[in-house]
Amino acid sequence: MECDAIYIDKMKVKIEINNRTFVIDAERIDGIAPMDTLISALSACTIISISTILKRMQVNFEKLEVHVKGEQYPDPPRTFKTIELIYKVKGNVNQDNLKRAIELTFEKYSPSAVMLKKAGVDLRYSFKIEQ
Repeated sequence: MECDAIYIDKMKVKIEINNRTFVIDAERIDGIAPMDTLISALSACTIISISTILKRMQVNFEKLEVHVKGEQYPDPPRTFKTIELIYKVKGNVNQDNLKRAIELTFEKYSPSAVMLKKAGVDLRYSFKIEQ
């Protein structure tokens, strides 16, 4: 995995990765802020892992989404103190299967989650099943 970051101006950086380009903007005017990319990556990584595990369990669902809330320490470097992920699944999903898929994701299959846990971030999750 490789990427290039090119300074644009002020608080903006152009990122080039896998033949794609996007802007990171700490002021959140022309792009998302660096720490926003971190929780976005975590949400995407975990939701992909959970959906893959559920499919392997032959669990069908109509919708799977996650809402993420991150709390940063107030002083620099303002790392994340806690990140809470709230999963919402729609469909005829067994609660035990969903819980196991989430546990496996946070313990083993999501590199983002495992890395943040090892860095000392308090990762919390919950889920709600809608029929």
